[in-house]
Amino acid sequence: MSECEKESFFDAWRTYAKVVEGDYMFHREIGAAVGNALRARFGDRPFSLLDLGCGDAATLAPTLAGLTLSRYKGVDLSATALDIARENLKALPCPVELAKADLLDGLAEDGAFDAIHASFSLHHLPTELKAEFFRRAAALYEEGVSLIGDADYVGALGKLSKALEIDPSFADAHKAMGVCYAHLQEADKGAYHYEQYLKLNPGADDAAQVRRMLTDFYKTQANE
Repeated sequence: MSECEKESFFDAWRTYAKVVEGDYMFHREIGAAVGNALRARFGDRPFSLLDLGCGDAATLAPTLAGLTLSRYKGVDLSATALDIARENLKALPCPVELAKADLLDGLAEDGAFDAIHASFSLHHLPTELKAEFFRRAAALYEEGVSLIGDADYVGALGKLSKALEIDPSFADAHKAMGVCYAHLQEADKGAYHYEQYLKLNPGADDAAQVRRMLTDFYKTQANE
């Protein structure tokens, strides 16, 4: 980056920083909501996070500092922003990896993450690439369902987990994970995903059946 380009970048970044500082785009509220969601999902359990379009990570870093992260990877197209992020993320108690790449390349990461954060970044994608972003979740879901048919429940969980990283609101993927955990005799984990399925799709055709199943499970737990 030339000196002129650097000056232009930092002029634009300083303007954006003022927007963040003034909370004109509700960054503080979003950060608090993200922190609450991560605590509710993982509690004290360590988890890994893929941060797509991380920028300088100034808003998210304080939220993450109070959580039990096992791994953080930030992806952004701006090398300069990533340099700033490296400083902002120094307080994290886990390995920090920063990569210069676009959002879809970031999703091509080998191995699974427990959560994906993409605040104020998906809108940068044109419509067809937004569709591709969520198509990847659907493809992973289909692979997971196929593995369930083959009774490879562990393999299916890997595919379904990846689908939910891309789209946490994918109700059918939660239901499929509930099925996998039931077959693996991990009823507590299965119940969580069935609960998420009902929360996301309360009017589903099989909602009453899933609720009865959960009621029976909780009754059994209470009697043990």
